[in-house]
This record gives sequence, structure tokens and C-alpha cells, in this order.
Amino acid sequence: EYIANEIKEILEPLRKEIKRARFSAITKSEITRAIENPFEIDQRQVESVGARMELDLRIGASFTRLHTLSINLLSQGGYSGNIQSNRNSGICSDSNQGNHPDSHSVIQSGIIQSDIIQSGIIQSGIIQSGIIQSGIYSGRNLENKKNAVISYGSCQIPTLGFVVERALLIEQFVPEPFFTLNILIFKNNIKHLFKWQRGNIFDMNCVKLFLDALLSGSNDNLSQEDNLNQEDNLNQDDKKSSIQSIDDTLKGKITDINVKDTIRYRPLPLRTVD
Repeated sequence: EYIANEIKEILEPLRKEIKRARFSAITKSEITRAIENPFEIDQRQVESVGARMELDLRIGASFTRLHTLSINLLSQGGYSGNIQSNRNSGICSDSNQGNHPDSHSVIQSGIIQSDIIQSGIIQSGIIQSGIIQSGIYSGRNLENKKNAVISYGSCQIPTLGFVVERALLIEQFVPEPFFTLNILIFKNNIKHLFKWQRGNIFDMNCVKLFLDALLSGSNDNLSQEDNLNQEDNLNQDDKKSSIQSIDDTLKGKITDINVKDTIRYRPLPLRTVD
């Protein structure tokens, strides 16, 4: 909607009546329907997007400046006490601000008088608990962050949180061996792989129990859930050692065959999800 309004502002000197075509898919029928039924541009949505853009810019610039100056001072030993905000005077005071020659100039630089600082953001502990104690800029890392720009964005910060969360899950992951029972049959020089429906089992003795039942020719202990289904995707020879131990005494019975055709169409123009 906001992009449509920008186009409208450019074309207004040439054409007064400008509407927007709305479509959710790049198909002939959808585009034809959108062209035949244009809509008026919703100015409320345009103003909403504009407000969000301005807020992102103002908040991002303010927090980027706040983080950058604060971290640089910490890396130089300027802030070693508790930072507090004085809402009445709009001045940020530090119990140890005299330790650094640039402390006064930073306070007078304008960042302290912004609404963000006056609203008590510093008192909520963003600097002391959100960044410093998290270890990102603590200890020796502070020395490497001198004069560095610590960027903040309303989109990049949540995204960074997702990335960090996923990275921690991967780092904390403990691998565990699992086992499965597959049967590989060669018929007319064609490989046929049969995999059971139980999937991966983390108990090796359980899989051995089913394997022994198959080798002994007794299927009494096998439930209907354990019927083997044929798979087109063949694994590598990771299970070959187990399969080779099965001799001619192993016999099975095919109870059902399902055959279906799958059609994969070529992707539509400009589509990036297919």
C-alpha cells in the first residue's frame, strides 16, 4: 500500500485518478481479476506504514547511539558505576562519570536529553543486564569494541535473537546413536529398499529383537505397524552389514501395494518458493 502511494504521488501530475491492483499470486486469472477490479489506495495503511518507518528510524538511531557511546565508554573504563536517569532535568548521572575525560561531553551530546533516556530505559537495565552481563561485550571483548558502532534495529534484534537461540540449541545438542531395520532386495539387478514404519529406534536391543524374529521366521511378535513399506530413496550402504547377515531363511509376504503418480509442475514466473 505504501509503495502504491509512492507511485501515485509520482503519477498524480499526469493522471488524477490512480487506483491499485491487488493480487496475491502471479497467475493469469489472479492478475486479470486484479486489473478488472482496482481498489482505492487505503491512506490509513499508508500512514501506518509511514509511522512505523519513522519509529524504526528514530528508535534505531537513538538506541544505536546509546549502545555505541555506552559500550565505547565501558571499553575505555569510563563507566564503572551505575547509570541512572534523572527524568526531571533530563541529565544522566554516573557515580563514576568523572573517571573519564569525555564523560561530560557525552552527557551534553544530546543523547541523554532524548525521550528514550528520560523514560527510564537506562534504569530498566538494558546496558547493565541486556548487553554487558550477557557476555557479548564483557571482559576482553570490550577491548575489541573500541570505536565500534553497536547497531540496533527493531527487525534485526529479534532476528538476532532467533539466530542465537538456534545456535545455542545446536551447541547444546548431544548426539545419540539410533537404529532402524531395513531390508534391501536385489531383483533383476534392481535394488528395492523396504523400511519399517517405526522409524529410528534408540534402543538397539529392541531392533535386534525384531531382527531375530525375522531370521527365525516367526512373525508372531510383529504387529501390523511393523509392516515394511517400499521406499524409492535408497540409503547408502550404512545398513548393508546387517542386511548381508540375512540368508535365504528369511521370508516375507507382501500384503498391499500402493502405486501413485506424482506430477511436479515447473515454477511460475518470479516465484521463489518452489
